[in-house]
Amino acid sequence: MPLPASRRAFCAHHYRDDPDLIERCGSRTWITRGMNLVIAVTEAQPGAVLARQGQPDEYMALLARRNRG
Repeated sequence: MPLPASRRAFCAHHYRDDPDLIERCGSRTWITRGMNLVIAVTEAQPGAVLARQGQPDEYMALLARRNRG
């Protein structure tokens, strides 16, 4: 039995797709929904603030340095 579209595997292409959010400082964010989680990938610009308010759920921030080689 095939799965409904909402339950099929999906591969997000943040490097290819337009961002879902663009902040005033120029930070770009892509939002991808999974079965039981949401992933937000942000290319933060200098001065950007990553803030959460009124959300008691678990979260994680993974910070990676840009390769300047």
